[in-house]
Amino acid sequence: MAKCGSGCVFPVKDIMPLMPSLPCFFVLIAIVVVTAESACNSASESKSHMKRLKENLFRDYDTSSRPVRRWSDRTQVAVQMIPLSLDFDEIYDVFTLHSSLHFAWIDEFLVWNASDYGGIEHILLDGDSVWVPEVFHLSSWDITDLMGRKRLCNLFSSGWLHCWDYPILIALCRLDLTHWPYDSQNCTVTLSTVTQSLEEIELMVIGAAVNLQEYIPSRAWKLLTVTVSQYNHIFGNKVFPCLQYNLLLRRSDAISGVTIVVPIIVLVFLVLSSFWLNSEQEVRVNLCCTLLVCHVLFLQNIGHINNGDNAPVIVLFFRDSLVLCVFSLEFAVFMQWLNTTSPRKVPYFFNSVFDSGPAWMLLLLGRRNCLKGSETLNDGRQETADPETVSDVKTRWRDFGGLLNHLFFLVYCLIYLILIFMYVV
Repeated sequence: MAKCGSGCVFPVKDIMPLMPSLPCFFVLIAIVVVTAESACNSASESKSHMKRLKENLFRDYDTSSRPVRRWSDRTQVAVQMIPLSLDFDEIYDVFTLHSSLHFAWIDEFLVWNASDYGGIEHILLDGDSVWVPEVFHLSSWDITDLMGRKRLCNLFSSGWLHCWDYPILIALCRLDLTHWPYDSQNCTVTLSTVTQSLEEIELMVIGAAVNLQEYIPSRAWKLLTVTVSQYNHIFGNKVFPCLQYNLLLRRSDAISGVTIVVPIIVLVFLVLSSFWLNSEQEVRVNLCCTLLVCHVLFLQNIGHINNGDNAPVIVLFFRDSLVLCVFSLEFAVFMQWLNTTSPRKVPYFFNSVFDSGPAWMLLLLGRRNCLKGSETLNDGRQETADPETVSDVKTRWRDFGGLLNHLFFLVYCLIYLILIFMYVV
């Protein structure tokens, strides 16, 4: 038994089994302390390498000087655009492109040996701490400095400097609504170095100039293709490099196609169907009046489309269809008057026309019911007519009206086909 200082008593045999484990415990603590100290030393060493690297790189670095050792050397800047999304304000013809622009070039003053700095091969920098090319976006009314924004740069030990930004490119894009609502638009975005000539900087396109993998499609417009072209702009006695991105867009608004094209097809079909209605009934005149009102209202609905000097072909097609509808209404009124007027003598010319083969083909009759006594009906000396003769005259005038209806139907079909080939094909 053993006594403690306070007078308590505890058996010695109870603590004897714990004695062998105490050295292991202290060894474990020592390992943890040594590991933590080693990690701290490694982090401190790595931090010291990074600090020393930055101090050596930027000790005498000038962000306003082009990073070449010989001033006659040209700085080649590789550019890549990644479209993210787009928007179109059709009222003001303003095209807005949300994008990600990437620039890469070699800075001859920012080169180091990675083995001398703990294996550090690249560092992340703020774009304000290095020289960047002065690339501008040339819109129709403004010049925007793309590299003057807050950006990040990735610097590699070989001197390659990669900077990127997420600018919003706004440009004026004149809409061509000739084929509205199935129109395609070609909008351009131009990048240039307006303060540094081609002798100093060359804009290059390497590999995939445009990457569409991150593009979010628009519901109103479909981005078909994006092409880039290089050209030089001469201003004064200097030449400046330019990159022009051409974006081909197609309207993908299915609602406009349904609400515009389908009513046109229905109205054209009804105009052609009016020639097959009975001329003696008022339903034909009422239908033509209704079609005329529908044409006027529809033109008022799509009349807000402003396309400058050229009107959309769909408006021109509807304008011509309105004229044809007016003539069909006048023809329907004439046919109703022709069938309700008192019987008159049938001219001899009409009889000869009725007896011809093409006339009966237009009337869609299987046999001819020509009048045997046409000479008697056309005799100018006959003052009165018996009931049978009056009935035959009415029949002949009715056949004449049917011939005109079928003839006008074929003429209208031909006119509509010509309009379709003129405006659509």
